Amino acid sequence: MKKAFGSFLCGLCIASIAAFAKPVAINYSVMASGTYDKAAEGIVDPFKASNGIDVTVSAFPWAVLRQNNTTDLLTQTGTYDIMSGSYYLADVYSNFIPLDAYIAKYKFGKELIPGLMDKCEFFGGHQIGLPYGPEAFGFLYRKDLLDQAGIKWPSTWADFMKILPQLKKIADANGMDTLVFPGGQPDQMPALFVDKYDGTFITKDKKFQLVPDKAIAALNMAKTIVSYMPAERMSISFDDTTARFVSGKALMAFDWPSFLTAAADDPAKSKIVGKWALGKDFTPGRPWLSLWQVYISKYSKNPEAAFQWAMALINPKTDLDFYKTYGIGPAFASTYANADIVKNHSHQFVAQKYNLGIAVNPAMSGEAQDYFSSSVGEFLVGKITANQLVDQVNTKWATLTVPTGLLDTAAKTGQMAK
Repeated sequence: MKKAFGSFLCGLCIASIAAFAKPVAINYSVMASGTYDKAAEGIVDPFKASNGIDVTVSAFPWAVLRQNNTTDLLTQTGTYDIMSGSYYLADVYSNFIPLDAYIAKYKFGKELIPGLMDKCEFFGGHQIGLPYGPEAFGFLYRKDLLDQAGIKWPSTWADFMKILPQLKKIADANGMDTLVFPGGQPDQMPALFVDKYDGTFITKDKKFQLVPDKAIAALNMAKTIVSYMPAERMSISFDDTTARFVSGKALMAFDWPSFLTAAADDPAKSKIVGKWALGKDFTPGRPWLSLWQVYISKYSKNPEAAFQWAMALINPKTDLDFYKTYGIGPAFASTYANADIVKNHSHQFVAQKYNLGIAVNPAMSGEAQDYFSSSVGEFLVGKITANQLVDQVNTKWATLTVPTGLLDTAAKTGQMAK
């Protein structure tokens, strides 16, 4: 009887523990774009079925994502176990865990595009970010119309500037905008500058600073190019940019390719299937690299589960699936070698591989980039001159501290004075 009663209590105890035990759960913060967030949401259920881990995908607009991630780390709240971000989080790199041991344990990254892991973020000599969705800001254009006019896509900024009047004539003749850009997204302003600027961002003594003559030249070139955009250029959103290009109402779009390519190749959404191409970015300058990375918070209660989620997001299968479904830039060599991709997407991937090779993350902290972005916006609407912009940016930047995490990357990419 005592034995039976004891067994009963033991069974009750186990049942109680099971009833109150919580499954492993993690929270993933990611940009709300209709691409990165949707891709993550699409693998939540299969991931739980195979790993028993509940994942909440918390999606926010870019600026909100950055603020939420930063606040969560600085307050040591630990709301988000794993975060999507990039170089602009340099001020809080110390709040991410080193991933070297996980990378070695799971042999992560061996099949990525060669050199891609080297472009990830490091802190204190340790890798803290894992890459996905790499791409470079660039031009998508109506190849059919340029071919009809006998115009080849140029390779230098000087040649592009020369043919802009011709491109406008083609656009006007077809009732189109010459060029659309998401000018209504203030945080995208650096794209108009960095790919034309071949100067440095950081001085020998580790201070932020633009090289005045090179910066002024890049800014004035940007302003000329912007004059070929529609009058409402400073209010056009990402969605507007995509809609105008894929509906055949714009000759060129200057944007993150992943926001447009899937729609542009979708017969149900696009009037330009088979008519467009991604252009190779021009020289001199460094195209803006978008190398999304996932970081694991020091305050995560489940870092192992978070790394498991990272591997579910970043692997050859999802890389191919995410590109085909959402247009997210591939990170794995196998996707670029895929027979279907080679056959059907050469109009994008030839240029994309080239652009990724020359693109870099601008050597700016989040605060430095914010001030620069707002200043470029003022310049483009005529509130300040290029000279005034450089003066006010360099004055502001002189008060900022360059995060240690930016120095190695800046030196490696030629963005730090020697």
